[in-house]
Amino acid sequence: MRRTIGLLLVFMLCVTLLAGCGGGGGDNGGLSGKYVLTSMEMDGEDLSAIYAEMGMSMESMYLEFKGGGKCTIAIMDEAGEGTFKVDGKTVTVSADGEELFKGTIEGNKIIVEEEEDPESAGYSSSKMVFEKK
Repeated sequence: MRRTIGLLLVFMLCVTLLAGCGGGGGDNGGLSGKYVLTSMEMDGEDLSAIYAEMGMSMESMYLEFKGGGKCTIAIMDEAGEGTFKVDGKTVTVSADGEELFKGTIEGNKIIVEEEEDPESAGYSSSKMVFEKK
């Protein structure tokens, strides 16, 4: 049950990311192209099998970095626009002037790790790995 609630909370986080997506500008910092979600963990547990059981494809979730510091964030069949900035090996994705998340650039991957308060979120950590396609 905790696993299901946690999965729903992670999904809701992803939907929230889409809801706030808006325009803006910025510099690409050499980052461009489409990065597809290849793995997702919550409290160290791989959620790939759970998504497959639910008939959901992780590949329908992606980040696409475009010119002028603009990006698209896609979750399932929904997509929204945002902005990004690169500082060294860190990419910061924002929408409507608010930071959504930071990721670490490692070769052809972007790794997004979040620490949460287990009392309020139902889980303590999550990790998403996006790989350039």
